[in-house]
Amino acid sequence: MKIKLLSAWLSTAALAFTLLTPTTAHANFPMEGAFQATQKCPALRSIKKNTNPGSFFTQAGKSYPLKAKNKAAATHYSIMIRGEQRWIEVSCGQLPNGNSTASAPTRTENKNKNQDYLLTASWQAAFCQTNQRKTECRSQTAKRYDATHFSLHGLWPQPKDNAYCGVNTTLKAIDRRGEWHLLPALDLSKPLLKELRKIMPGAASYLQRHEWYKHGTCYSTDAETYYRDSLHLMQQLNDSAVSRLFADNIGRNLSAKQIQQAFDREFGKGMGRKVNIRCSRDGKLIGELWISLRGPIGPETTLAELMRNAPDVKRLSCTGGKVDPAGF
Repeated sequence: MKIKLLSAWLSTAALAFTLLTPTTAHANFPMEGAFQATQKCPALRSIKKNTNPGSFFTQAGKSYPLKAKNKAAATHYSIMIRGEQRWIEVSCGQLPNGNSTASAPTRTENKNKNQDYLLTASWQAAFCQTNQRKTECRSQTAKRYDATHFSLHGLWPQPKDNAYCGVNTTLKAIDRRGEWHLLPALDLSKPLLKELRKIMPGAASYLQRHEWYKHGTCYSTDAETYYRDSLHLMQQLNDSAVSRLFADNIGRNLSAKQIQQAFDREFGKGMGRKVNIRCSRDGKLIGELWISLRGPIGPETTLAELMRNAPDVKRLSCTGGKVDPAGF
């Protein structure tokens, strides 16, 4: 009887040990060398459960002992970090031979079959009223360009779920947390970057990285094209009767009808119906214009023709408000 009891106890203990002992699931392909991290990424204990006890993250520029990959066409590598073996996405750095492991995405297939877009233009002073701590808001003055002109928020392929094309889960998570400074830098020419910082003051807070990874990757093959086309459209808006209407009425109220009439005068009859007006939460300040567009966009494309082909806005979000001056 004692022997049977001992045997049963040993079997139970063995089972418990098996269940409690950490496993290295998916580590079927051993690797050697040092993994060079190029960005901050979560180091997971379990890929399947997406768990990260202790909040382990890789540090850009730091090397980690490389132990394995999860499969032949790897999605994750196993590294040693803080004394533990953890999993990180392949896009988080470089292999021992120095080759990039597909860090910053460009774009896969454009899912926007109908070529529908929203050009979202901000009135920066209104944005800054509720974002006073942002770098671009602390430095805004009445003499700066964005105090009297529209600022680029983004160019968004539609429908709205057409986002993050080819962007891996790590970069999505970083973007959704608002840690835009941790997103890989964009390869933009110096002249375009200079113009972008003028028309998109939010670039001081890395807005250009967020817009590219979320929206631009579903638009074009590279960030240069995405922002070149965006700025081309914004220039037309800022050279229009619409921009002059706002600049001439800083500190005063504008109605939706006045804004729509300005679009009609500048871009053609009925074009005011292509624009949704967005206001601050209290409804007092005009915050953005969301302009519906349809068709291919290029260096010669006019805002008028893109608006003409676009559907009308079904319902305005705001019927008017104050054109906020710079300053708090």
